[in-house]
Amino acid sequence: MKKNILKNVTLSLIFTFAVSSVFAVDFGATIDNSSKLYTNDFSSCSLDQTDSVLTWTKINFLNSGTTYLALEGLFSYEYTNSVLGSEDADKLNDFILDLTLFKFFHTLKLNSRNTLSFSAGRFFISDSTSTILLQNADGLLTKYENPHAKLSLYCGYTGLLNAKSITMLNSSDVTFSYDSSLVYDWNTSYLVASLSGGLPFILFNQSISLEVLSLTGLPGPYTLNTENTTTIGDNRFYATLFVNGPLSTEIFYTFSSTFSTYNFTEVANLSKAKVDFYFPFMNGAASINAVYASGENGFLTSFKGITSNTASYSYDEPEYSGLLKAGASASIKPVSNILVTLGSDAVFLCPENTFSYGGFEVYANASYQIFTDLNLFLNAYYYKSSDSTTDNAGATLKVAVAL
Repeated sequence: MKKNILKNVTLSLIFTFAVSSVFAVDFGATIDNSSKLYTNDFSSCSLDQTDSVLTWTKINFLNSGTTYLALEGLFSYEYTNSVLGSEDADKLNDFILDLTLFKFFHTLKLNSRNTLSFSAGRFFISDSTSTILLQNADGLLTKYENPHAKLSLYCGYTGLLNAKSITMLNSSDVTFSYDSSLVYDWNTSYLVASLSGGLPFILFNQSISLEVLSLTGLPGPYTLNTENTTTIGDNRFYATLFVNGPLSTEIFYTFSSTFSTYNFTEVANLSKAKVDFYFPFMNGAASINAVYASGENGFLTSFKGITSNTASYSYDEPEYSGLLKAGASASIKPVSNILVTLGSDAVFLCPENTFSYGGFEVYANASYQIFTDLNLFLNAYYYKSSDSTTDNAGATLKVAVAL
């Protein structure tokens, strides 16, 4: 009897060590608090506050980390008060429950210079401009890389995402709303597909890439709400040329231009340019940048991205459409755990054929890693519009604790 018990214990220990050598499990959580105060005319102040808990798990199937499963779950509480101190203010209490990451990843080294990787599940996806598509989706991503070429192919679906976490830009023909009383409600359904190829350091260390991105409306569970209308027929196509590289050892640039079409009947444009300067004083950096998103300008129509993305600090929170913005920023690290950034932009509006001055904004950001697991972030801004109707001043304080 004792021999059998000893045998079973020994086999269990052997199995445990064998499994632990193949599977390594990491897990943790982050607690986050964000408080934002803002005002349009300084006569009253509004408050947005968010408290969230993000839990994560990563299961490594091989010690090399080339194959793993990653999961993240989010629970957040949002409180909004339109006018602080007023009994007549609009007050909102909202709860969100979301699966923000469910990703299986595997990478395969074909040889010392060629790598092939696969990702499947729900994970974050972005286009090359980091302006058009910035969100999670459920899909498949394949990448091939070597020192001379890069190629990636992605296909995903948006209809199972939480509409309370991700705001997508639908065409004007689509009517959509979600049930705010639920912690999770379906988003609009699209098929997202992209193909990109790049040639890194092709000439004088300059890199070039081309990306094509398509959005196709599909039926989905969001139409269970009878007030919502289908996205079928809302089809968009984007083609982006992206170039970047060094101009000297301390100066680098990026430039991109995207032409898009809606059902192949309209053409719109988004163009971005940025020059970065690096200097040794306090690990400093400075940049000048400009972005143009077409309105009804000549043969161009109003540009529309895929994911909602605020273009300026204006009170009406405009999207990248019908505007030209140019500015500069600078950042320093006075000590290793503090980063400070100052910046300003001038905004010009071009919803029609003429350009007009829209406003001017200044902003400051500061991040402070107090301890390894405790971070603080502060953002302050002021936007002065040409007619004072969309003036905006505010500040956000965010504290994150990793467990």
